[in-house]
Amino acid sequence: MRLAIDLDGVVCNFDAYITKKLGECDHSLYSLEARYPDKLKEIQRLVTHRRTYSHLYPIPGALWGLDQLYKAGHKILFCTARPIEYRVTEQWLANFKIQYFDLYQGKREEKAAFVRTLNPDVVIEDSADIAEDIGLDVILYSQPWNQESKLPKMKDWVEIVDYIQDKDSSNR
Repeated sequence: MRLAIDLDGVVCNFDAYITKKLGECDHSLYSLEARYPDKLKEIQRLVTHRRTYSHLYPIPGALWGLDQLYKAGHKILFCTARPIEYRVTEQWLANFKIQYFDLYQGKREEKAAFVRTLNPDVVIEDSADIAEDIGLDVILYSQPWNQESKLPKMKDWVEIVDYIQDKDSSNR
């Protein structure tokens, strides 16, 4: 199966790093600008600085889950809207020995349309807005900021792997 998977908020814990740098906030808000309206310059600096991304850690269970999916023969297509150099993301994946089929990095406003062109069997995303725009078989990785969405949510990588394995076996 072809799996289009977001990175930040699904595979790596971008939110924990931002909270560590900028302080506690209302995590039910997706937008960093809405969470920290008085820290816009700091947000811009953190989001566009390559060092930020090298300090991120995987979400618990993500390395295991991705390894299970890759070993089962699924094509992992990472799709991210990071505003940094492509090679920074490649290096992060290499540092954690994450195997994948391809990596796509583009602008946030173009992400949903681009993901649809990949013709994935399943999409895993944390942004409810992007997930709803994609309109395919989308799973939301459960985060405080996407709880209002009606889309199906999965709380951890065990649940994601089980879902994909069940879907794959029912397609055979």
